[in-house]
Amino acid sequence: MPRTGQTLMSYQSPITISKALERIHRHEYVIPAIQREFVWEPEQICRLFDSLLRGHPIGTFLFWKIQAHQSRDYSFYDVVRDYHEVRHRHNVPLTIPVDEDVVAILDGQQRLTALNLGLRGSYTTKAKSARASSERYTTRLLYLDLLHSPDSAEDLENHFSFRFMTDAEASKDSAGKTRFWFPVRDVMETKRESDAFDIVRHAGHADSCAFQSLSALWSTVMQTPTISFYELEDKTLDDVLDIFIRVNSAGTVLAKSDLLLSVATAQFTRRDARQALHELVDDLNDIGNGFRFTKDIVLKAGLILTDQPDVRVTALSFNKNTTEQLDRQWDSIDKSLRVAANLLASFGLSASNLTASTMLLPLADYIHHRQLGPEYVSAVRFRQDRDLARSWVLRTLLKQNVWGAGLNTLLVRLRRVVRLHGASGFPLAAIEAAMAELGKSLTFSEIEIDELAESTYKKPRALLLLTLLYPGMNTERDFHVDHIFPRSRFTDIKLRELNVPGDDHDLYQDAVNRLANLQLLEGPVNISKQARWPHEWAAERYPDSESRGGYLASHDLAGLPDSFDQFMPFYLRRRQIIVRRLTEQLSGSLPDAPTSDRIAAVLSGWAPPAASATASSARLPSPPDVRRGLTGRKRRTTIGRTLGGVPAGPVEYRFRGTIFQATIDGNQIILSSGERFNSPTAAAMAVNGRQSINGWQAWTRSGKTIADLHQ
Repeated sequence: MPRTGQTLMSYQSPITISKALERIHRHEYVIPAIQREFVWEPEQICRLFDSLLRGHPIGTFLFWKIQAHQSRDYSFYDVVRDYHEVRHRHNVPLTIPVDEDVVAILDGQQRLTALNLGLRGSYTTKAKSARASSERYTTRLLYLDLLHSPDSAEDLENHFSFRFMTDAEASKDSAGKTRFWFPVRDVMETKRESDAFDIVRHAGHADSCAFQSLSALWSTVMQTPTISFYELEDKTLDDVLDIFIRVNSAGTVLAKSDLLLSVATAQFTRRDARQALHELVDDLNDIGNGFRFTKDIVLKAGLILTDQPDVRVTALSFNKNTTEQLDRQWDSIDKSLRVAANLLASFGLSASNLTASTMLLPLADYIHHRQLGPEYVSAVRFRQDRDLARSWVLRTLLKQNVWGAGLNTLLVRLRRVVRLHGASGFPLAAIEAAMAELGKSLTFSEIEIDELAESTYKKPRALLLLTLLYPGMNTERDFHVDHIFPRSRFTDIKLRELNVPGDDHDLYQDAVNRLANLQLLEGPVNISKQARWPHEWAAERYPDSESRGGYLASHDLAGLPDSFDQFMPFYLRRRQIIVRRLTEQLSGSLPDAPTSDRIAAVLSGWAPPAASATASSARLPSPPDVRRGLTGRKRRTTIGRTLGGVPAGPVEYRFRGTIFQATIDGNQIILSSGERFNSPTAAAMAVNGRQSINGWQAWTRSGKTIADLHQ
C-alpha cells in the first residue's frame, strides 16, 4: 500500500514513436487545458530527431489516465499536426465521446508535438524574403540527408542532418548527388525496413551511408520502444496540478493560478477567455499610477462576484457550472473590476502603497452588486458614498492582520453583508460590525495611532498615511514622498558643521526620516526642490504670501521655521498635529484638550534656544525614544503616550544614581521640588541640564524603567 500522500502512478511498458502518434491520431492521447501551447522552433525539432537517432535518452513522459465519467468535466485539445505561425498556432478543442477514456499528456507535450510535426505534419513560417505586410508563408516538411557524413570537428552538436524544407528546396539540393533529402514522414508509410530501402534504391542511392541513416530512422520510429512513460490513475485535478507544477518547474516557476486559469477559461464559449483575462489584468495594472494585480486576483473576483459558495482558487471551484456563470457574467465582472481599480486610484492608491491587492475584491463586489458604472468614481451624487468607502479602505490597509489569516472567511462574510445591506449605499457600519466579529476590528488604540505617527520614509505605510492625511494631491500624476527638511542636510558631516553634538546625530537622523518630516510632492516638483531648506523652497515655489500660506496650512506646515535650530520643535509640533488628525480619522474620537493646548503641553518642557544661540551653546531637544540601540529593546514612541500603569506616588525614582521623590498626576510628573512636567523626557531634561535624553529609559524604579512599568 502506498504511504499517505504518495502519488499513485505506475511505470508503463515503453512504446514506439509510431504507436504514440497513432494514439494521438485516434485522440486517445490529448492535451489538457493546463498545458501551454507549442513553442518549439524548427531547430529544436531537428535536435530532438538527431538525439533519437543517436540513441540518446529524451526523458520520461508523464500521462494522466482519465475515466470516461470524469472526462466530461474537463476540456481537452488535439496535438498540433500542421503548425502555422499565424493561422494555426493554437491547439484545436476536442469533443471526447462520453463513453471513452482518455490519456492527458502532462509532461512531454512539446516533444510529442515535435514528433507529430516531423513525422505526420508540417511547419509553416513567413518566408524570409517576404515583406512585413506580405501574407506569403512557406510550408516546410522535415527532411533527413541520407548522404550526410558527420565531421567530428563540425558536427559535435548534430550528428545527423535534419532540416525543414519545401519539396522544391529538397529536390534542388538533392540534384547534385552529394545530398539526398529524404522526407521523414515517408518512413511512417513503410511497414518493413526493406520497403524503406526500396525507396532509396529507386532514387539511385544504394550506398551504405544512405542505408545506415535510413535504418537508424526507421528503427527509431517504427521498432524501438522509445517512449517511456508514467501513468497517473485515480487522481483529482488538484492532485494533478500539484504534480504538473513540480515536473514542469525546472527553470521557470509555474503558478497554480496560471494552470487554473487554463482550466477555467478553456470552457468559455462566448469569447477568447485567455485573451480577455490577460487584457483585463494588463488594463487594471495600467490604471492611475499603476497596480500589481494578478490573474489569481481576477479569478477570485469571478468566484466572489458570481456568488460561488467556495471562493478558494482551487480546481474544484472551477467546474463547468462555475465557468458557465463566469462566461455569462464576464462583461459585468470586467466592468466592476475596472471601476473598483479606478476608485482605488482616486483614493491615491497604487502599487507603491496598496499593501493588500485583495482589497480590490470586496470593493468590486459592492460595485457589482449595485451595478455601478464609471461615473461612481467622480460623480458628485456619489461623493458621500465614496467617502465611506475611502475611510474603510484606508483603515483596513493601515490596520495590521486584516488581509492575512482567514482571508476567505472574511471575503465571504463581507459579501454577505453587501447582499443584505448594500442595496442603497456603502454599508460601512454593518461591514465593521461583521469584521469585529471575526476579530478584525478597525478601531485604533492610542498606541496604534502613535506607532503610525512613527512611520518611516520608503515604507508603504508612510505613503498611505500621507495620502490619508493630505488628500488634495492629484493622484493622476506621479507623486513622491519628500523630506520637508532635506535628509542630505543631516549627515554626520553636515550636523557637525551645524554644531550638533555627536551624541545627538542619531536622534536627528532618525527624526528626519519619520512621518512628521515627510510630505507628498509631485515628481517634477520634488526633483526641482532638491536639498534646499524648506523655507527657501516654499518662498520660491509660492512667492505670493497668500498662496504660500494656503499651501503651508493645507500640509500642516504653518510656522515653517527659517532656521535649522527650530527643526526639533517644528518636528514635534507637526507630529502632534498628525496624531490628532489620525485620531479623528481612525478612531472617531478626539483627545480632550484642543490641539493648541496639547501641542503647548508637549512643547512646554522643551526650551528652544535663544535667537542668538547656536546649536553648540544650547543643545536642542530631540524627539523622545528615537535613539537607536536602547538595550536591544524595540523603540518606543513617547509623544501621545499616557502614564497608565505607572505608580502614582509619591515614589522614589532613580535618575543616574540620584534618587528623586516624584508623583504621577494623570500624565504629568511632579518632582518633590514642586516642578511639574508633561512627560518623563521633559522631567529628565530639566534634571539633566536641558541635555537631550530619553526620559522613558532614564527614570527607573526598583530596577525597571518607566517604559517597562508602562508596558
